[in-house]
Amino acid sequence: MKLQKTSDPTLLRIRAERQKRGWRQIDLAYHANVPISELSRIETGQARPYPAYAERLSSVLGLLPDELQEVE
Repeated sequence: MKLQKTSDPTLLRIRAERQKRGWRQIDLAYHANVPISELSRIETGQARPYPAYAERLSSVLGLLPDELQEVE
């Protein structure tokens, strides 16, 4: 089953915040202790971040965890 990509603003925000820092996916994955494969899936909309990953990503990016879990 092919997963559908999304343009969810929350997921795009993760990518935008990462790019604002000049980081590659591997850099954010390292700093947030999130598997790079999972970060890629999150950024492309193939997955929502697990709560633990959302907490780590938000901490590293200086965001609130709820900002990564919002669903429109």
